[in-house]
Amino acid sequence: MVVPKESVIRTGQQDRVVLDFGDGQFKSIAVTLGRVGENEVEILTGLEEGDVVVTSAQFLIDSESSKSSDFKRMSHEEEPASVWMEGEINSVMAGHRMVNITHGPAKEWDWPEMTMDFTVADSVDIDALKAGQTLHFEVTKTEDGGYEVTGIHIMTEPEVSSATVMGVINLVDAQNRILNISRGPIEKWGRPAATMDFMVADDVDISAFNEGDEVMFTFEIRDDFVITEISLADNTQQQDAVDHSAH
Repeated sequence: MVVPKESVIRTGQQDRVVLDFGDGQFKSIAVTLGRVGENEVEILTGLEEGDVVVTSAQFLIDSESSKSSDFKRMSHEEEPASVWMEGEINSVMAGHRMVNITHGPAKEWDWPEMTMDFTVADSVDIDALKAGQTLHFEVTKTEDGGYEVTGIHIMTEPEVSSATVMGVINLVDAQNRILNISRGPIEKWGRPAATMDFMVADDVDISAFNEGDEVMFTFEIRDDFVITEISLADNTQQQDAVDHSAH
């Protein structure tokens, strides 16, 4: 097969040409040259009848991509500054405005599936992000070479396990919103009574609670054990708590 001379890429190690597969897909392959004329080159091996060879001088192939025969695009197609991808949140570091996400591949940036930390733009409500969520999210390159989440579409919320139980407050740490509570057993999980620290959700007022108070409270298992409801106990509530925990 004979091809235009300008279509042959001379790398110094292996002569190559680039095939056009259509739909913007290209592949660099190794070839063996025969006779070289003024305008054309004979290809002895590497091409098959019907192959379409790229002749544009705008095509960029670096040494690494030539060796691996990776698909590349024309240089005039600039890499986008932002891409959307799908992922699952592993953890949220709200104080640092960062989130750790395991995401799928991003073809526009030639990224494989991987897990990484992203900063979260001020325009994104970081309080809406939770561990276990799956989402579509937009990532934008920053001027300092980092990557920032600039848009989110939450697809599914994490499944949250919760229980309602009686307990006695041992310690109130209002500054850090932590209550140390000796709670009763949780029958539905087969858990015996235990003494442990609980975080308190931001929308729960704990100013009226003191050490020694007997309380009924509902908590969820998130990154921590988080109290979402709490009230001083009475006999009726105690009975309700026993019935609720058995479900």
